[in-house]
Amino acid sequence: MNLAEKKALFNEANAFYNLAECGRQNIPEEKFIESYVPYIVNMSFAADLYLKLLLVDKGKTIKELKDLKHNLYNLYNELDPSQQESIAQSFKKPLIYSIKNELQQIKNAFPDWRYLVLDKANGAKKQLQFKPYFIKKFNEILREMCATIFNESESKQTSLNLLKHNKVPFSKVMKNIEKEH
Repeated sequence: MNLAEKKALFNEANAFYNLAECGRQNIPEEKFIESYVPYIVNMSFAADLYLKLLLVDKGKTIKELKDLKHNLYNLYNELDPSQQESIAQSFKKPLIYSIKNELQQIKNAFPDWRYLVLDKANGAKKQLQFKPYFIKKFNEILREMCATIFNESESKQTSLNLLKHNKVPFSKVMKNIEKEH
């Protein structure tokens, strides 16, 4: 995968992350439960794409990535030990999470939550778990790690920050995100 393709993958991961955060910021608290599934799906897929970018940057092939599917636990386990340690160090101390345990619980969050309504309609009684703070922080760490591939800092003010701090309308934020990508 060349640098332009890696950048496209990074931009796509950012788009899913930004969409999840924009949606969460714009939904009144009493309506948040209704939007919980799209938030989880978008955050999970963003993490999936960030992990795949880190792996492809270290030499994994597209076929190897496809074989790992959307399993966050397996993708994380394919990272170099130094990358895993960097992620662990980026969580605030004391580390209240076992990253591997958390990822084991949500390893298939993207496909599981994406098809939750259809599964329930088909009689399935899945008990799915999810910790929004963990996946948000995990994504932020992965995003920063991926940004170093391009010598960029994602900590600069983004359209998402404008939304959060200046109460810019969602439609304007989406136009700005489209321009950035």
